[in-house]
Amino acid sequence: MKVVLAAQVLSQSEADALRHLRVKLKVPKFAGSEAREEYCRRFNKLFDILNSWNINAKGDKEPLNKTNLEEKKKDLEDLSKFLRQLKLPNGRLVSVSKRKTCNGGVTPSLSSNCSILPVDNVSDDNSLCYARKRVRWNLL
Repeated sequence: MKVVLAAQVLSQSEADALRHLRVKLKVPKFAGSEAREEYCRRFNKLFDILNSWNINAKGDKEPLNKTNLEEKKKDLEDLSKFLRQLKLPNGRLVSVSKRKTCNGGVTPSLSSNCSILPVDNVSDDNSLCYARKRVRWNLL
């Protein structure tokens, strides 16, 4: 799946639509869609954190800086744990099934993003920005 399409399908508005259909309109086909709603919300948060660039943005879309680094790191670790614990309807973990493509790409990416920037080495916002660029361009 292309990232652009995934970002649209696994979005906050998609999760809100699922909730609306299930709770407000009580459409029978959407009964039990809580897990899918949570999956969409978590991936939306993931995309917001990893694609953050606007210095004026707030919340999950706020770029990494000294004040939010620990919080973002914790969010990424929580998302990684969530993905590792995902199960198929038969109870088997997604990470060891034939459908592990998503977990196979996203989970290692989350792990590497969590370990990129130790807080002790961050002296200011500029060094944090350049550290991210060095990692992105493989200049370590």
